[in-house]
Amino acid sequence: MQMKVFSRLLTQNRIISDIIALFTNIKRIEENLLQLTNLISQYESVESVVLLSLDKKNNVLRKTSVSGNADSNSQWIPELINLSQNKNFYSLIITESLFLSEQIITVENVLSQRYNWIEMNDLLFVPLKLSNSLFGLLIVKYNDFAEIDELDESFFKTLSLIIALIFKRDSDNDSLEKALLEAENANKIKTSFLANISQEIRTPVNSILGLSDLLADPDLTIDQREEFITSITKNAKALVKIFDNILDASKLDAGQLTINIEEVSWSMLFKELASEYVKLYENNKVSLVISAQSCDSDIYLKTDSYRFKQVLSYVIENAFKYTESGQVTFGYEINDEQELIVFVKDTGIGISDDIKDSVFDFFKKKQDKYFNQSGSTGLGLALANNITNLLHGKMWFVTNVNVGTTFFIKFPNTLIRCVEDNNKISKNLKYPDFSSKTFVIAEDVEINYMLISEFLAPTRAKIIWAKDGKEALEIFKTSKPDLIIMDIQMPVMNGFQAIEAIRELDKNIPIIAQTAFMMDNEKQKSIEVGANDFIPKPIKFKDLIDSIKKHL
Repeated sequence: MQMKVFSRLLTQNRIISDIIALFTNIKRIEENLLQLTNLISQYESVESVVLLSLDKKNNVLRKTSVSGNADSNSQWIPELINLSQNKNFYSLIITESLFLSEQIITVENVLSQRYNWIEMNDLLFVPLKLSNSLFGLLIVKYNDFAEIDELDESFFKTLSLIIALIFKRDSDNDSLEKALLEAENANKIKTSFLANISQEIRTPVNSILGLSDLLADPDLTIDQREEFITSITKNAKALVKIFDNILDASKLDAGQLTINIEEVSWSMLFKELASEYVKLYENNKVSLVISAQSCDSDIYLKTDSYRFKQVLSYVIENAFKYTESGQVTFGYEINDEQELIVFVKDTGIGISDDIKDSVFDFFKKKQDKYFNQSGSTGLGLALANNITNLLHGKMWFVTNVNVGTTFFIKFPNTLIRCVEDNNKISKNLKYPDFSSKTFVIAEDVEINYMLISEFLAPTRAKIIWAKDGKEALEIFKTSKPDLIIMDIQMPVMNGFQAIEAIRELDKNIPIIAQTAFMMDNEKQKSIEVGANDFIPKPIKFKDLIDSIKKHL
C-alpha cells in the first residue's frame, strides 16, 4: 500500500516538474497548452482532460485543448460555457477549489439541460484561480471515480495553483508588452510632435532673422522697408501664438488654466470674430460665409469671453487650414433648451475614420494628412475641446472625406432677452395661409434650413429641403413646387448656376435668392440670372413673408 502511494507521489511530482519546465522559458503559453493536458492525462485513472481558458471580454470559458481519450467520446466536451448565463455554476467555480459534476446538476438545472456531459458522474472540475481571479477550468474525466482520494485532491489543487500562476504570468507579460508598446508609441508621437513644434517655430524665426538682415541694406526703398517690417510683425505674432498654445497646453495638463466667468454679449463677440476673419481672409481663395439669426443683440452668455473667442478662433483657423477651395461657414443657432450652438463648416479634406478618435488629443495624432499638413502641431483643436469642457460646453463634429467637416460647439448658460418681444410680434402677426403651396428651400447648412422652415411652419406650406443647387434642380423637375428659396453659396452647384438651369425650364416660378452678405454684385447677379428677389442673411421673418406674398 505504501509503495503504491509512493509511486503516485512520484508520478505527481514528475508531472508537476514537467509542467513547470514546460513553461519556464517561453513567452507565449498557447503553443504548450496541449502538452500541458497531455501530461495531466498521464496520471493514473485519468481517461481524458479538457482545458477551458477564460475569455474575459465575453465572460465565457472557451475550450483550449483536449487530451487523453476525449476524441473517442467527444460528445461530453464543451466548446464554451457562458458564465453570465450560468451564475450558480460560476459561483461554484469562484468558491470551490474542486467540485464534482453532481454538484452542478444540483445548483444549475439550466446548465445540466444544455450540456449532457454534466450528467456523467465521473467528472472532476478544477478551477484555475488566484485570489478569486479566474483564469480557466480543468475538466478531468476518470476511469474509476471511486478511486479518487485526498492525495488526488491535493495533487489537483497544486496543479490548479501552478497553472493559474502560468496564466497570470502570461497575462502580466501581455500587459507589460502592451505598456511597453504604448510607451514606445507615445515616445514616437511626442518626438514627432516636438519635431513639428520645432518646424513651426523655425519657420517664423527664419523669416524674422532673414528680413531683419535685409533691413540693414541702406539701398532699400521706403516701400520695401514697410513690406519687410509688416512681414516681420506678422511672423512675430505667429511665433507668439505658437508659444501661447504650448503654454496653454501645459497649463491644461497641469490643471492650472484659469477661467473667469462673466456676462458677455454674444452680439459683440460674434460680430468681432466675423469682422476679424472676413478681413483676414478677404483675399483668400476660400470664402468666409457668415450665417446668423435675428435678435443676436439680445443674446448674452455667462462665460469667459477671452477663452470663448480663443475656442472659436482655433476652430475657424483650423477650417481654413484644411480647406483648399470652396468656403468656410461660421454661424450659430439657439436650440429649444436655450443653449447656444456655434458651428464652423468647411468644404475641406474631411477627417478619415481611423483618426476621428484622436482629433481632440494633444499627442495621439496618427500619421494622416489632416494632422501633418503644413507641419501642424494639432494643438488648436485639442485646446479648443479642452477649453470648451472647462466652460461647461460640449464640442463635436461630423465629417465626410473629400467633402468637408462641420464642428459644433454647444454652450449652456445662454440668456435670451428678446423672447418677450418676439412673443408680442408673433401675437400681432397674421400668418398667411400657404397650405396649398409647396416651397423648396435650397440651403446646404442644416440649421439655416431649420430656421427658415420654422419661420414658415405657421403658414402650413409644404416644405422640401434641397442640400445644394443640383438637388434643388432635380426636386424642381420632379415636384413642381410653387416657389424656391435659393441660397447662393452652396457646394456641387451654387445658387447662380441652379437659378440659370431652372430658368431654362421655367421662366415664371418665383425664386428668392438669399446669401450671408448683401454684396451689390451678388444682388445684381442674382437678378440677372433670373431671381425675382434677394434677401440678405440673417433673414428677417417679415421680409421673407412679404417677399413670398409679393411673388406668389
